[in-house]
Amino acid sequence: MKRISTIATSVLSLCLGVLLFHGCSWTSRYDELVQAGRVHYEAGRYEESYKQFSEAGSHDHAEALHYLGRHHDLGQGVNQDYALAADYYRRAHQLGFARSTNNLGYLYLQGRGVPKDPEKAITLFREAAEKDVPQASYSLGIVYENRENYELARGHFKKAALEGHTAAQVMIGKYMVSGTGGPQNYQEGRRFTRMAAEKGDASAQYNMGLIHTNGWGVERNSQAAFQWYLKAAALGHVDAQYTLANHYYHGNGTRKDFRKAAQWYENAAGQGHRVAMHNMGILYRNGQGVAQRPRLAFRWFRQAAEDEYGPAQYMVGVSYLRGTGVARNPQQAQRWCQRADGNGVREASQCISDARNELARLNRSRSNRNERRAENQTELADWLTAAAAVIGGIALIDAFSDDDSPTVSSGSCKDKARSRIGACEITTDYSTCTSSGCSNEITCYDSQDGGDGDQCVGFWERLATYSGGGETGTVYCDTDNPENYSEDIENVIEEICQ
Repeated sequence: MKRISTIATSVLSLCLGVLLFHGCSWTSRYDELVQAGRVHYEAGRYEESYKQFSEAGSHDHAEALHYLGRHHDLGQGVNQDYALAADYYRRAHQLGFARSTNNLGYLYLQGRGVPKDPEKAITLFREAAEKDVPQASYSLGIVYENRENYELARGHFKKAALEGHTAAQVMIGKYMVSGTGGPQNYQEGRRFTRMAAEKGDASAQYNMGLIHTNGWGVERNSQAAFQWYLKAAALGHVDAQYTLANHYYHGNGTRKDFRKAAQWYENAAGQGHRVAMHNMGILYRNGQGVAQRPRLAFRWFRQAAEDEYGPAQYMVGVSYLRGTGVARNPQQAQRWCQRADGNGVREASQCISDARNELARLNRSRSNRNERRAENQTELADWLTAAAAVIGGIALIDAFSDDDSPTVSSGSCKDKARSRIGACEITTDYSTCTSSGCSNEITCYDSQDGGDGDQCVGFWERLATYSGGGETGTVYCDTDNPENYSEDIENVIEEICQ
């Protein structure tokens, strides 16, 4: 019996030795799989990393389960599946993997793959934060900021920042500079902000520019501010791009350069910055750094105006009022200037007044034109009636000896006009006109039956002249331009029958 106990003790000692110096063989193998999976994951080879993590995860390796959760959470190499992600995170959390505890809390906060439960999310965040997971402390800061508990938010942001969390360093820097959730501390705020900025965070770099622009805990320095804005702008920070463009435009901290100002305004405008859109309109209107193009200027103004930027709405209104880059339209000018006025643009009131005056002037002019047109139509109708009487009753009486005098038919205005004019047809044989001694200044008619009733009707000269709206018109019997007949007669009819 003693011999058996001695053997068992020896075996146990051997096993413990393996555990102490080499680890259990199955643990060592799956650690290696996870390490290989991380290499593939960080290189973006998600299908390969998923295979490695799946094999290790099937043996309840906590970190492998965490990464499997990330794959399904973010849709990396697999279909995005929040419920499956939550299951993997939960299994890793139960094995004590704190990062999964944090990620599971985020799913509960958002209600993705699990019922939405903010309080459960906070519990999970706290548990992970106590295990020094910086992201969990940062998540708590965001939760309390959204609940406007800035004091608690500040504490959690600071804890995460001290643990090296970049976004938390940006946040605590802003809180300290502004005095949010606690005392104002420019020096500490600048220190945390610089930590993040030197790690390449664009928001922190932009904030460093603001610190130097405004002299928050440092001497104001436009050149230092310019350099920080330049770094942030190069990383795509839209406010930095707009601010950098302003520096180039005004020569602040650098030499004035309209071309570079246009380049950075356009970059910011491309990201939806409405003031940058408006400023692009100014540059194209003035030809600063770009070719002067009023139509393109108007398009930039209109784009910013649609985004409810008051100064751009004013510029759209003025463009319509003056016809700059767009056709003049006082009605549109009034509408856009009223929108600008509603957004607090003081100059818009004058634009509204000018647009109303222009609309009133156009209405008066239109009314006068309509009155003149009515008078013209009345006089034209009188001439046609007189012509019909002469042609039908006197001048061509011989030609109509076998027919009744023409009458005005019923029907539309145009039908009646053509009936009156058609009492005689203009000759298509211009030799008749010439043989009858008619000059090109009066009209020669041929009777409808082709008889000898050709007549020179002088008063048509006046009608022909009048048909041009009071200007000299084409005499219908024009041997040089016979094609004028049908066109001019139809124009007269159109004018009468409007």
